[in-house]
Amino acid sequence: MLDCYLDMVREWSPSTALVSKNDLSILRPRHLEDSLALAPYLEGAESLLDIGSGGGFPGLPLGIVRPDMKVTLTDRNVKKCAFLSHVVMTLKLPNIEVKRLSIPGDSAQLEKFDAITARAVATPVKVWRWSKALLASKGKLYLQSAGALDSKLFAGGEVSSWPSTGIGWINCIERA
Repeated sequence: MLDCYLDMVREWSPSTALVSKNDLSILRPRHLEDSLALAPYLEGAESLLDIGSGGGFPGLPLGIVRPDMKVTLTDRNVKKCAFLSHVVMTLKLPNIEVKRLSIPGDSAQLEKFDAITARAVATPVKVWRWSKALLASKGKLYLQSAGALDSKLFAGGEVSSWPSTGIGWINCIERA
């Protein structure tokens, strides 16, 4: 199923700008494996929000390997949402929902989530500001970065960081 998804990314990307042209030949390590590096940290999470999903990374691969978790993919771009919806329908992924909306502007349309991810959407501080209100009481924001992030950056947040098996670090931010 993951290979079919990558094939669809390759097919749609030239017209939809899902990933950079240079990344098409390295989709598996740069995007898929890096996304899946988050999976062990999501144990126990029943719901995931992926902000600015674009081509679906990391939310779509996580939803594929965790069919028990409800995944909501969001993006404000019509073409990218059409792609995400196509993947969900083609691969028959009932646990994944696509919503065309902008975070933080349309946040009121969403419920609370156990886990939130965002990849290359905004600065970590902005994503934390957007995410705080969308986290369930014990919810966690997962950000991947080139290095460990400092808790001082996140007002009202506490950071735990782990080196990733992918490109960089996994940072988990939760309420202090």
